[in-house]
Amino acid sequence: MYLKLPIILFIVFVFSLLVSSFTKKHNLAAANAKDSHIDTTISYLAMYGAYIFKRENCTSCNVLNQSKETEIVSLDGLGGKYPDSWHYHHLMNPESMVATSTMPSYKYLEGRMVEKNSVLNNIPNASEEIWNQIRNESKKMKADLSADHITINAQSEIIALLAYLNSIPETNELKSILKIENDRIAIEYRIKDSMWKNAESLILTIASDKSNIKAGSSLFSHYCTPCHGTQGDGIIGPNL
Repeated sequence: MYLKLPIILFIVFVFSLLVSSFTKKHNLAAANAKDSHIDTTISYLAMYGAYIFKRENCTSCNVLNQSKETEIVSLDGLGGKYPDSWHYHHLMNPESMVATSTMPSYKYLEGRMVEKNSVLNNIPNASEEIWNQIRNESKKMKADLSADHITINAQSEIIALLAYLNSIPETNELKSILKIENDRIAIEYRIKDSMWKNAESLILTIASDKSNIKAGSSLFSHYCTPCHGTQGDGIIGPNL
């Protein structure tokens, strides 16, 4: 009995050391992620893109949640909204995709390469394996962009930034807003369906007013050109 007690105490001591070691590593990883302000739920390439996004001071004009400030652009829910090719052209020449854009061009990032040392220094708990994963992700995105007739170096920082932009999720606030908006649209369509029998005369009446044509042109330029082009000839949206 007395001989077993030291053995039991030794086992408890070793176990406590293992638990302590694991806890310290876990807390260190969490602290690194928190200090870096990088979302660790996204891909490693997108993580580096998030670093570029902050390094280029994009946060001075953009937020990832909803904002009522007119000079701030909300990127809430941007992920998956446009193809990578759209974001590429927007970064190269913003006005080619959004006629009213005041965003500067980020073409210079196309010539800047994602370097291994920078990855290791700016991604939490980065390693050789993570660096290899980033390179593989970049090559895949390069191939996808090539299919859209875009030739770019696989290690270009633009690719990392594209990965980040297309990973920004919807906040719960945006989901709630979209649900309300979809419900409103559904009601609106039901009302319009009931008015369909008078639609033709209503459209002709509105279209004959030159002020309505001017207002419609302004609305089209502001909201529709990113997808349909300035002449309605189509980009990612159909040719009108």
